[in-house]
Amino acid sequence: MGAWLAYEASILLKGCSQRIITVISGQNPPNLVPHSKLHQAPDEQLIADINRQNPAARHIWEIPELRSLFLPIIRMDYRLLETYQPSGKKVRELAVIYGKDDHEICQEALPHWQQFSDYTHPDTPVDGGHFYLSAPNTQLPNLLHQLAESLTAEQDISC
Repeated sequence: MGAWLAYEASILLKGCSQRIITVISGQNPPNLVPHSKLHQAPDEQLIADINRQNPAARHIWEIPELRSLFLPIIRMDYRLLETYQPSGKKVRELAVIYGKDDHEICQEALPHWQQFSDYTHPDTPVDGGHFYLSAPNTQLPNLLHQLAESLTAEQDISC
């Protein structure tokens, strides 16, 4: 979901004269919005899907206080994902990063992000699955450092 938020926010920033690289992580392109309605499903069905994606965090749902705190928030996340209407506009520059073992995305569809950007860096796989960010990863900091270095510090930052 954060990838689509970053994409839409970058569209709003396209008028800035500063070069911006939008980094997309672990998300299908906007033309592949999921057709599920899990945001309307009973709690147990929604939790089962969350656990399917991240079995390591199963214990969270066994604690009533955490369940009542986080489930409404995650349900709204699902709602945003499942009802998202992409603007279809292009961002200036895009970098797509994904976990090599991510089964929540269609890796064959990732090149379609190109139609949502004026320029797209090569898709970059990193070790891990959908939640690769929660595991130690030496590739990601290096990749982000390379992207940051490609930006020039002398650009006009007025929007």
